Amino acid sequence: KKKKKKKKKKKKKKKKKRKTKKQNTKKKKKETNGPILTSTSINVIRFIGKYCQMMQILHPIAFEVFLGLTQLFEYYLYTVYNFFSQYEDEIEQVVDSGSIADSIGLQWLRGGNSSAVEEVKPKNFLEDIEDPEIKETIKRIHNVLITIPGVENDDSNTVRVEAATLSSLIDINNNKSIYSVAERSNAIESVLFMKTCVNYVKPYVHKLLPIQHVESFDFFYNESVSIVDQIRDDIYHKLSLKIIKIDDIPSIIEKVRWDPKEIGYEHNSYVDKITNELQKVNTRIARIESKSEITKDMREKMIKWIIQYIMQQLVEGYSKVKKCNNEGRVLMSLDSQTLQNSITKLTNLKPVPYGPLVDNYIKAFYEDKLIEWINEHQDEYSGEQLLNLVVCTTNAQRLGKKQKQELYKKVEEICSNKK
Repeated sequence: KKKKKKKKKKKKKKKKKRKTKKQNTKKKKKETNGPILTSTSINVIRFIGKYCQMMQILHPIAFEVFLGLTQLFEYYLYTVYNFFSQYEDEIEQVVDSGSIADSIGLQWLRGGNSSAVEEVKPKNFLEDIEDPEIKETIKRIHNVLITIPGVENDDSNTVRVEAATLSSLIDINNNKSIYSVAERSNAIESVLFMKTCVNYVKPYVHKLLPIQHVESFDFFYNESVSIVDQIRDDIYHKLSLKIIKIDDIPSIIEKVRWDPKEIGYEHNSYVDKITNELQKVNTRIARIESKSEITKDMREKMIKWIIQYIMQQLVEGYSKVKKCNNEGRVLMSLDSQTLQNSITKLTNLKPVPYGPLVDNYIKAFYEDKLIEWINEHQDEYSGEQLLNLVVCTTNAQRLGKKQKQELYKKVEEICSNKK
């Protein structure tokens, strides 16, 4: 009886411990679900709140105050994208000449005792933006708000300020810190929360504005506020390209023999290389997460962007293959499946994000109705990748020269806008 009582007590203690652990984990999860802010974003949000109060009190100049609110939001958005979407080949060292950031409490933008700080070259910065919508928005903000060195402001009615300068304490090109992944992610997530705040006051601001200025109100929310998520994805995407070193994968795939006489049962060595690189990156990002420098949600998003880049590199490699038979395509499928299984083991993601991008491309080699398939999937692949299918597909290999040329012309017409 005594032994039974002791066992019951032990079981109760274990249950209590399990409950407390679950409660602690729930608390931690609740803590990480909160907004991610920086001291600068808090200051900017405070100013936005003050601007809303001013619009109510000084109703005759409500529109002018609204313009100040929009400029403040756009300046912060421009600054974050300016700092954290670029790398060493786009940045130069210049002497700091002071910044408007100090006057509105953006001290984090500058730091340290050194007078040398990092500033983005305006020309390269704007010209190197690939996304047309982001480029249009950032260029518009740059032309309206940012002063150009050596050029005087002709319009006295518009307020222009100098581009903010990044603190010398933050090295965005340091590989050890994964290119300041914590600073990058915290900055862009703070903009995301700022977007939430601006959307929260949207109906309030709309009521305070005169009817004749509704177009400016709609333009701000449709152009500057709505693009925040797109800018966030762009920064994470560029970061993922930098983190994992698999630039040579397409050339390695191209050199593999894809017309073997027999079906192989072992995957190619490039699969192991990608797996090892992903494992290194995954452990490094997990360490940063363990230090509470980034959240679990941010880590998962970065891993998904990295996986997308891996899959894009596989497709790019397969599209460069010139000679391929049925056995070679089976080997491609084996490589893809082996890699996806390894990714699932490392990241616990199942199904693997963007896995169908590779699988569908390999299946396209067997397509009899290639034109229909290309019309359906043309947004997923580049023009060159689609044109290569004409050379390597099983159906195309059976065609004569004239028929193949006609097929190539049809595909070329579909891909002309993608080149």
